[in-house]
Amino acid sequence: MDPRVDISKSEKLYQILRKIYHVSNKNSLEVYLVGGSVRDLLIDRPVTDLDFVVLGDGIEFAEFFAAEYGIKKVVKYPRFGTALVPFQKFHLEFVGARAEEYEKHSRKPRVKNTDLKGDLSRRDFTINAMAMRIDDQGDDNIIDMFDSFSDLKAKTIRTPLEPERTFFDDPLRILRAIRFVAQLNFQIEERTLNAIKKMANRLSIISVERIAEEFRKLLISANPVEGIRLLDESGLLEYTIPELLQLKTVEEQDGHTHKDMFAHTLKVLENISSVSNDFGVRFAALLHDIGKPGVKKFSKEKGWTFYGHEKFGAEIAEEIVKRLRYGNDFAGQIKKLVLLHPRPAQLAKEDAGDSAYRRLIVDAGEDLESLLLLARADISTKFPEIKKEILGRMDGIEKRLEDVEQKDHLRNFICPVDGLEIIELLKIKPGPLVGEIKDGIKEAIIDGVMNNSKEDALEFIAKNKSRWLERD
Repeated sequence: MDPRVDISKSEKLYQILRKIYHVSNKNSLEVYLVGGSVRDLLIDRPVTDLDFVVLGDGIEFAEFFAAEYGIKKVVKYPRFGTALVPFQKFHLEFVGARAEEYEKHSRKPRVKNTDLKGDLSRRDFTINAMAMRIDDQGDDNIIDMFDSFSDLKAKTIRTPLEPERTFFDDPLRILRAIRFVAQLNFQIEERTLNAIKKMANRLSIISVERIAEEFRKLLISANPVEGIRLLDESGLLEYTIPELLQLKTVEEQDGHTHKDMFAHTLKVLENISSVSNDFGVRFAALLHDIGKPGVKKFSKEKGWTFYGHEKFGAEIAEEIVKRLRYGNDFAGQIKKLVLLHPRPAQLAKEDAGDSAYRRLIVDAGEDLESLLLLARADISTKFPEIKKEILGRMDGIEKRLEDVEQKDHLRNFICPVDGLEIIELLKIKPGPLVGEIKDGIKEAIIDGVMNNSKEDALEFIAKNKSRWLERD
């Protein structure tokens, strides 16, 4: 690895840096490409977000740049002295040299001006504390004040200053260190890791939104399992998803020991991460058995049982998603996947009729593919022959689901007649009965009593008209 950046590899990036140099020279300002942008260029990772430090006013420089090249949109954050400029396919962020510090109990950082060395020293890790001056001297002008390039070559996460000071200034860096391990396959230097364990409780002053975003990046990283494992080992699960800690309890009774649910969860996450980088699917894998500790029971006849864990877990999963403020739609998706995750396996064990397959198609809706991925990932047996047999059954289930869907067209089911048509046909008032009638039509279609067509639905309504009018 060479401590220089060959900008000529990317014509678009080269042209952007030339334009920035033109504006900086015109306004007699020094500008530096900094942070993760430099790191990723050095290790040949794709770069679309470019961070620049201006020895001056970052917002003012962004305005100079936008005016020079006819850019109308400049997003300004005056409190932080930062401006974001979308340009071509890149996001350019300009900030004056600064340092951020949190007070002991504050959720809001205090920002102060500094020089380039002060700015770089206050960054999270040495691998993100390099800079490249934007000038006309070429692209080999990497500024490395903290032996950062050596850490980059050694794949080491280390803080520029004393780790306790770095994490005190911004406790979110504690989580970010774990994320870089999962994302870049790096290792955390021992003193830095010890400081993470010691200062884990500092995360309590960080906003839920920032923690949730860092956790999202970790989960969609190249190795989320290592990230979750390190969160556990460093005491950080308590400040992200503490419910996962309950999965670690393994009990023995009368010589019967149940499966290590935490180890199983990590295996399911590993399985699903090998086939999908979708955040929702991976999050559902992480939470799919979250209800088991709450319903766990032992009997001499059956040993350990977890009846109803999917229903209980779906409620817990929804609470977790809402607490992390990922949004109601996402909460609904995760709740659905956790609730339904045993269903494909149940079909594999039963000689189920078409109605069971129709019901799964309707209940899963647009998340059917995700559900099937989760069901496959949940097969964690260590015995190859057993795994092969179960996967063979899953192949059969998926083929039959496909056949039923092609025949009945139930995917993302919408009732063939809408509420207004039902009101007009039966001459009834709007109310709960309309919904009950639509549910009755859906159940009749699922049970194979009628086809999924408007004609059959109208005939079904006519046959049951007197019953419903009596109800009304």
